[in-house]
Amino acid sequence: MVGGVKWRWVILVLVGCLAVVAAVVAVWRREKEPEYRGKKLSEWVEVYYSSAAQNKVPYSEGVTAEDAIRQIGTNGLPWLLKWVRRRPPPRIGSFVYPKLPKKFQNDFTRCHLGLQLKLTPWMASYGFQALGPAAEGAVPELLQMLREAPPNVFPRFEIRLCALCSGRTNSISTFITVAAATNEPSDFRVRAVMTLGEISRHGNDAAIAGVERFLADADPAVRSAAQFAKALVEAQMLGTTAVRILLRETLNDPDPKVRQAAAAKLQEIDPGAVLGVGGPK
Repeated sequence: MVGGVKWRWVILVLVGCLAVVAAVVAVWRREKEPEYRGKKLSEWVEVYYSSAAQNKVPYSEGVTAEDAIRQIGTNGLPWLLKWVRRRPPPRIGSFVYPKLPKKFQNDFTRCHLGLQLKLTPWMASYGFQALGPAAEGAVPELLQMLREAPPNVFPRFEIRLCALCSGRTNSISTFITVAAATNEPSDFRVRAVMTLGEISRHGNDAAIAGVERFLADADPAVRSAAQFAKALVEAQMLGTTAVRILLRETLNDPDPKVRQAAAAKLQEIDPGAVLGVGGPK
């Protein structure tokens, strides 16, 4: 019996050692984070984010952070996508890290084991903003994030990411296709329409036309999302007069839930609107 317990401990120790060795090898063989002028991408994104928050030009090391991120270009997309994904720390990392030799217990190792974020997802989103049109290659994975968002939570962050990377016609067409796919879940189609609405707020004609395409959709949720998205765009571009006009149109929708939901949303945009039987007064 004693011998059996002893061998069990030997096996456990051997397994633990193998796990430690595997973790160390994985850390040191992992692809190196891209750099420009001696700074890593995460450092440039942090400079860009901090400067944007203070409305200052993100300048460091003789260049702006935006220029540096664009010089790194599409090589930075896999890293940005990893940083914006909201994932809990892996259990294996929490198990392995305390067992590593002291010289390996540092921020570098913690980060590569997923125990320490270099950037918060919100900070990392500014990397896509700095990349501009070059970020379009991230759209397929961001679209998957939009699909995987919890059904009862409005994925504002994911919609922002999709909109940041979708200034070109090809990516806008992708969201129009998703919104038009009646075989897709209703909430996924709604998110695609709201993404078109977010892009529309920057005056993109293709996205505005995409939103208008769904104003008469057969799905009440999609129709309501399109009406709300159009209201946001018109409120920004034309003021609250446009909101009142659209509100009158919304009150004529055949679905009572659409009338109620859209009217409530539009009233948030224009608190002065008073709903009555005959529309806003």
